[in-house]
Amino acid sequence: NNTNSFISKISLTNKLNNSMISLINNNQIENSRNFNLTKEYSSGDHLLRFQLELYETSDSVIMGIISTSKSKNVNPDKNPTFYGWSTNNFVYLHGIAYSNFNGYENDIEKNDVFQLLLDCDKKFIRLTNERTHQIHDLSIDITECPFPWQPQIYISNNVE
Repeated sequence: NNTNSFISKISLTNKLNNSMISLINNNQIENSRNFNLTKEYSSGDHLLRFQLELYETSDSVIMGIISTSKSKNVNPDKNPTFYGWSTNNFVYLHGIAYSNFNGYENDIEKNDVFQLLLDCDKKFIRLTNERTHQIHDLSIDITECPFPWQPQIYISNNVE
């Protein structure tokens, strides 16, 4: 079961009820926005592609998964089930941030396209930057982040 989805303009739109809606006005991104995708995954592997069209170096971006069986409606960086990566060189393992985990360093630039692979059967996720070909894998402890998993992308504009 390999499902491919392309999520375009992730910093511009949010998927809601199977339609895309605009989240910005006059090209100004809100201070923060959580792009939690509504699909949940418990088996198979699933590839999602997304592009950060409005990314600026002052923005914080967090990408990964949460468990919807344990915790919902919480920003990923405060969610105890979150596994993923950030532009601040943090890797999150069950909600705990680790600096430069396994040598992870942010390589994000504006308009980068990413692949987020969820492999439920092997219990890991993979983030790939298509421009740099950098690949980052995380094994998921399903006692900390049980199925179903839901992809999360959180963007915060740090400019005052």
